[in-house]
Amino acid sequence: MDPVFSPAFYSPYERAVETAFLMLCAARSRFRGHVRTMTFRLKSPASIRGKLQNQGLPISAESAISSLHDIAGLRVVLSTPESVYRFASLLCQSSSAEFVRARDYIAHPKPSGYRALHLLMRVPVDGHMIPVEIQLRTPAMDMWARVEHDLCYKPISSTAG
Repeated sequence: MDPVFSPAFYSPYERAVETAFLMLCAARSRFRGHVRTMTFRLKSPASIRGKLQNQGLPISAESAISSLHDIAGLRVVLSTPESVYRFASLLCQSSSAEFVRARDYIAHPKPSGYRALHLLMRVPVDGHMIPVEIQLRTPAMDMWARVEHDLCYKPISSTAG
């Protein structure tokens, strides 16, 4: 068990993912045929440590809580860019979460070619508002993101087979 990022650290994020996933399911019911997949994840302790280190921040639960907004993440793959924006609009109007900001990498792709719409939302958990990042993509954007992630973030083995 990680001494810094313990089960107690993760507990509110697990519950935030559950709350946000229910919100996504409710929105999905209005988008029959447009939602391809919905997934979620919690950032691993190693990933949290790496992100804090890259930002020059202390490796601590307090630093992660105050600085990182993507510990809890959800992804929705929708059929078209238009459905991505319509789904985002619906989520931003939800009474079960608070919209914080959007990063539109569809209109403004990253230099790598990465495209998606990221929404930062906050959901209530035991009287606290916990941030969740919701990534909205099309199947083509999702495929590109997976290839880019594997090429940029996964170590390449130096031995064959």
